[in-house]
Amino acid sequence: MKDTSPPILPLQVVRNGTPSRKDQLSEEEEVNLQLYGCQLIQDAGILLELPQTTISNGQIIFHRFYMKKSMKEFCVRHVAMASLFISCKIQETHRSLFHYLQVFIDLIYPELYYISPEIVDLLKSHLIRTERYILVELGFTFYNIELPHQYILFVMHILEGHEDLTQTAWNYCNDALRSSVLSLSTKPQVIACGAVFMSAKDHTRALPENPPWWQLFNTTREDLEFVETHLKEMYSRPKASYKDVLRENSPSRVGLADIESQIDNNKKLKITEEARESKRRGYEDQGIRNYYNAGSSSGYSSSSSSSYSGQRPPPSSSRGGHRYQKHVSDHKRR
Repeated sequence: MKDTSPPILPLQVVRNGTPSRKDQLSEEEEVNLQLYGCQLIQDAGILLELPQTTISNGQIIFHRFYMKKSMKEFCVRHVAMASLFISCKIQETHRSLFHYLQVFIDLIYPELYYISPEIVDLLKSHLIRTERYILVELGFTFYNIELPHQYILFVMHILEGHEDLTQTAWNYCNDALRSSVLSLSTKPQVIACGAVFMSAKDHTRALPENPPWWQLFNTTREDLEFVETHLKEMYSRPKASYKDVLRENSPSRVGLADIESQIDNNKKLKITEEARESKRRGYEDQGIRNYYNAGSSSGYSSSSSSSYSGQRPPPSSSRGGHRYQKHVSDHKRR
């Protein structure tokens, strides 16, 4: 059967050969906007109560689109919004369009209380237009995205990992997909093994090394250390922030002035503290806790204490013993 999964791209292409870099965007600006866009997708996914698979698929669509188009052409906020929207359709985790737009408006413009129908209509037009651009550029090929999370469960099943070890590895996988380097130039099973490798260090758990456990997954020690190094570099960065790098003639500029004008008008409305408290209570009624108190993110920190630990992996279906040695024997017979 022909392999129709997206190809693994060369590391040098992902780092230095993107349309944004060719468009004179610096590496620092590009990485900052990549992390910001993926953080926006993650935060919106949590507020919309989407499963992690939907969120992760949206992040990969986001990265793949920017291998085709420049960040100076398409607004990171609009692409993030459209990428998650497409992922919701693929994963059949639909949400009402108004609720979807409301969540993104609250994340992008947290100081805005009143959301007028005009703002919703304008953002809806931007969402649909950007969705079409993504579908055309990526050729509607969204059904073969492999996530590292599925390998996490398989690896931990073989190694008989405990729930805390699995949870931390799962969190590392969530963080890894914010990076285009790991999402596009690293195989999913390598990311999964790297996440398990880091999780075992965090929990001071010894994993089998005779033979090395990672060899069962066609992975090398160098691969694991590459994932670890890249994630630690990401955690050392300050919190990502939005920066407008769009050209004046870019497609995303169409109608953007109208949106900004409407938002400026709404910001001038006098809002009482009672109204703000009512808005906070409204979110709490939807089951979203500590969002306004703690903020959507406090920057990049180690996943062992990740803010997103609520995105839990499904429980292991089996607790059988001696799985590692059995798989070693099977591996040697091949």
